Amino acid sequence: MRARGSGGNAAANGRWAGSAKLALICLALTPVTIVIHELGHFTVALLSGLPAELHATSVSGGASPGSGAPASLVAMQAGAGPMLTILMSLAGALLYRRGRSLWALAFAFAAASRLIVPTAYLAIRLLFIVLGRPFGGRPVFDEYLLARALGILPELAALAATLFLATFLGWLLRRPEPGRRLLYLLALTAAAFAGNLLWPALAPGTLASTG
Repeated sequence: MRARGSGGNAAANGRWAGSAKLALICLALTPVTIVIHELGHFTVALLSGLPAELHATSVSGGASPGSGAPASLVAMQAGAGPMLTILMSLAGALLYRRGRSLWALAFAFAAASRLIVPTAYLAIRLLFIVLGRPFGGRPVFDEYLLARALGILPELAALAATLFLATFLGWLLRRPEPGRRLLYLLALTAAAFAGNLLWPALAPGTLASTG
């Protein structure tokens, strides 16, 4: 009986240690995924020849709404970040599937966490509809700007991002063994939240700029 108890404690300790390691990796990788996401926007701005600045969590200038740039270019700049986010998420998931590496799982989750913004927007819009109240906000997140530039409903773009996020996370979090899933989910969620919160506060104001 003692041997079984010791084995159970060792397994539990292993799960907690693995979850803590996963959280630390995700915390470290979240800023990396944010910068890569923003580099997508900044690259389009560079190629367009318009002045732009790359900040810790955003890009100002370039083919932004109101810049006078063609709608197609505005859509390209707005969509470049989410496109890289999706590619990072899928790449991390595929690498995790092949080798069960914690860094790959953390990278995939950290990248996908950027899609919580359109998901929250969609939830708020649905809440306002249920309450019968008008929505007077002026969102500036990528999927909203992309939809406006393409002339489609922002809710459709937010719905697409939400469906991808839900499907992706559902698939990703079925990969670990059952005993680790909940701990991994809690660890990843806390780390991604902390990373998205701390990076803007700790990063320099402007990372790069072009005239």
